[in-house]
Amino acid sequence: MGWLDRLLPEVLANPDEVRLSRRFASASLLSRWENTLRDGKHVVVVVVQEESAGSGRRWIITAYVTNKLVEGDQSWPRA
Repeated sequence: MGWLDRLLPEVLANPDEVRLSRRFASASLLSRWENTLRDGKHVVVVVVQEESAGSGRRWIITAYVTNKLVEGDQSWPRA
């Protein structure tokens, strides 16, 4: 079991913040800081929501680790 298998559910269920993608209007970037991953990194999961009205379908299109969050405007921070 790799880092993605372990951390993906945690990021989706309990992100530290959500940002709106600047590239894709229907994409959100959910992130969570993980101290145990490579001496501390942000885990980012990019989720796209179907644009048709009334549809609640969402897809994970990628996940990655990064030192700092740079893309998108913050839409939801953890209080």
